Amino acid sequence: MRAVFLRPWQQNKTLTIATKDTHTSAKGRVNASGGVVVKGTVRGTIATASQKEIDKWKQLGHPVTHQIVCEGVQNADAGDFFQVEGRNFYIHGKEDPGELGHFTIYTCEERNDVY
Repeated sequence: MRAVFLRPWQQNKTLTIATKDTHTSAKGRVNASGGVVVKGTVRGTIATASQKEIDKWKQLGHPVTHQIVCEGVQNADAGDFFQVEGRNFYIHGKEDPGELGHFTIYTCEERNDVY
């Protein structure tokens, strides 16, 4: 069996940041129109969430399945989602470890539905 060695960032994928398209009615109520608005793209690494993270988020009422690590500070927020290779990752949380802006960790749930 051969050992496989990856260099840093070799496993990165280009992720599309998208959000629900909303509009405000005449009465001031925000409604989803069923469309998707693309906010941009980002390069990141997709990893399965650890059991500790799954349990932590389950207690908060948010099922999570994956963590996505991106370099730098990104413009994706909770409520947005990533799209890559036909997969959708809905963002539940965003963390900047060390608060230095070097990396951003997104805690996501992979789902098959689209808004």
